[in-house]
Amino acid sequence: MSWEAMLPMGIISAMIFVMGTSQFVIHTSIYGKPKHPRHDAWDRAMDARDERLKEEYEKSQVSAH
Repeated sequence: MSWEAMLPMGIISAMIFVMGTSQFVIHTSIYGKPKHPRHDAWDRAMDARDERLKEEYEKSQVSAH
């Protein structure tokens, strides 16, 4: 009667799926984009640099007009 193990296995698999999906939905709703896997200090530094460059570009566009 190996089919008896299918119900618990299905429940466990469903719960793992629900946990992963809820993490994706929560992160996407908070940050507006999917989570970047293996986001390390270098990636955070590049994100900060990109934000700084965007701000400088926007300031230069405002001052040019």
